[in-house]
Amino acid sequence: MRASGGARVRSPTRFGRFPLFRLILAIVVLAGSSAPASVHGAPSPSLAADGARSVPPQSSDEGPAGRYQAPDEALAADLALIAQARGWTAAEAAAYARAEEAIDRVAVQLAAERPDAFVGSALAPDPGGTPRLFIKGSADPELLAVVRSAAIPIEVVDGQPSSFVALEGKTAAIH
Repeated sequence: MRASGGARVRSPTRFGRFPLFRLILAIVVLAGSSAPASVHGAPSPSLAADGARSVPPQSSDEGPAGRYQAPDEALAADLALIAQARGWTAAEAAAYARAEEAIDRVAVQLAAERPDAFVGSALAPDPGGTPRLFIKGSADPELLAVVRSAAIPIEVVDGQPSSFVALEGKTAAIH
């Protein structure tokens, strides 16, 4: 769904936390899946006499192939990939991730508590832009209080004709 200005309207029920990060991570994983394992630092599998494939064990001093990343390391790696892919600085990628997390938190809360009013949310296309929250009808004080509690400023675009639930119902009826 597209909002005015070309921004993507997102539903918290369809996207998890950091969907852009997950997309880029999936692309990186898929791009590397066709390359030989030795290209990625892991030894190439060898064919045993019985036709079974075996991979020689790695020692722990061979690098990060044998260990898991801590959540902070994984986030930093994801942000570096996103910054590189989009031509952003690391700070811009981090700001975009903070905006995405903040709008997702507010959107998920409002979708659960106020499904009659919640329409969707949209991130700005650039890392310094303000995310938007779309509301059916006019935004009341309780709804605005939830938006103001976010870690970043969020633009409320009220006056929308249908809620997300109503739009989903219309879509299901058409299909």
